[in-house]
Amino acid sequence: MNNKSSGARPRGRPKSQEKADAIRTAAGDLFLSDGLAATSMDSIAEAAGVSKQTVYSHFASKDDLFRSCVVGKLDDYGLDASRIDGHTPITDQLRIIGRAYLTLLSDPDVIAMFRLMIGEASSFPQIAQVFYDSGPVATLEALSARMREHIPGVDAGIARTAAHEYLALVRSYYFLELLLGIRDPIDTNEIDEHVEHSIGQILKLYPLQDLR
Repeated sequence: MNNKSSGARPRGRPKSQEKADAIRTAAGDLFLSDGLAATSMDSIAEAAGVSKQTVYSHFASKDDLFRSCVVGKLDDYGLDASRIDGHTPITDQLRIIGRAYLTLLSDPDVIAMFRLMIGEASSFPQIAQVFYDSGPVATLEALSARMREHIPGVDAGIARTAAHEYLALVRSYYFLELLLGIRDPIDTNEIDEHVEHSIGQILKLYPLQDLR
C-alpha cells in the first residue's frame, strides 16, 4: 500500500523516519498481497530491508503497524477534518472533506484493504477493529465535531448522525460498485459534481450555519 510520496530522501529528513516509511510501505504491500495471517514482522523487515529489531523500534506490534498504514493512507488524501481551518465556511469544509473522501474510496489500495477486511475480519477481529477505528470512525468523529460547531444548539448525537448521513451521501452507490470491481475509479469532474449534490442534500436536512 504505497504512499503518494516517493523518491529521494528530502534534505534534513531524519533517517529514522525514512526507515519507518519504508517499513510502513513494505507492510502495506504485504498485507494486501499475502493477507494478514501470512504477513509476519520478519517478512516485513525483510521486504523493508531492515532488521526485525528496527521494525519493533518503530511499531510495537503488527496491529500498531497496520493502524499506521491505515492512518497514513488517510493522511495521503488530507482526510482529517480537524486540520481544516475552523473559520472556513462550512460548505467549503464539506466540499474539502467530500472530495477527499470519495477520492480515497476510489484508490485501488483502499478498495483492496476493504476487501481484505471483509475476508479476514472473522479470523482477525482485533485488526478489523483497528481498521474500523483508525479509518471510518476517525473520519466520522472529526466530521461530527465540525457539524456540531455549525448547527445551532445541536447535541453530539445529532451532529454524529449528520456526519454519518453526509458521508453516506458522498459514498452513494459508488463505493459498492468500486468494491465489486464493476466500475473504474471516479474521475475528478464526476467527484466534484457528486460532492456538490451531496452538500445540497445535507443542507436540506440540517441548518448548517457559519456561526463564527
